[in-house]
Amino acid sequence: FDLYNSLLYGDRDYGKGEVELFTHRKLPRTPLVLFLRGLGTALAGTPPPQDSTGLLTAAPVYFNPGSVLGLMDNFVEAVRLHSPRGLEQSTLALRVVSGTAELRLPLVGRLPASLLGLTLGQLTAAAYMDFGQAFGLPQSGDVSPFIITRGLELKGNLMFGRLPLFTLAYGAAGEWDGGARTLYRPYLRLGLVSPF
Repeated sequence: FDLYNSLLYGDRDYGKGEVELFTHRKLPRTPLVLFLRGLGTALAGTPPPQDSTGLLTAAPVYFNPGSVLGLMDNFVEAVRLHSPRGLEQSTLALRVVSGTAELRLPLVGRLPASLLGLTLGQLTAAAYMDFGQAFGLPQSGDVSPFIITRGLELKGNLMFGRLPLFTLAYGAAGEWDGGARTLYRPYLRLGLVSPF
């Protein structure tokens, strides 16, 4: 929980709290891993625009531990975004919960070919379902509809020799309403790879 007070610095009084839970579980007698994650954020007071929260279409920035980009995490704090893959429209709010359930399959530890020392490693395929809901919408104080997105994804580390530089995720996702056909949209963004 972070508390900002104008008596100490600035011209705004507000608080921001976050809770995150996650687990990786290898499924017995299979190569599959189940990844579950939940994230909640609540704001109080009048935060500045850069600390706004909600269900967002912006792709998060992940500093993957163990990679060159992960070294940045010691100097720059990456903002945790509630960004369900395939979300069609952002919704700002004072409180939001989101999460994911992924079934991951490790494919290849490292490709045997490289170009100028660059190769792909820790390739993983995943089928997933993301979800989220926003509470305390700025205009009305209402609650947004519960959003579910689903999709398929291929992840891998871009590596220089044996050193991971960063993790890329390519996939297709879309919002699911329970009955109608899902329109899947392709995406490319930074991601995280399970530590199998």
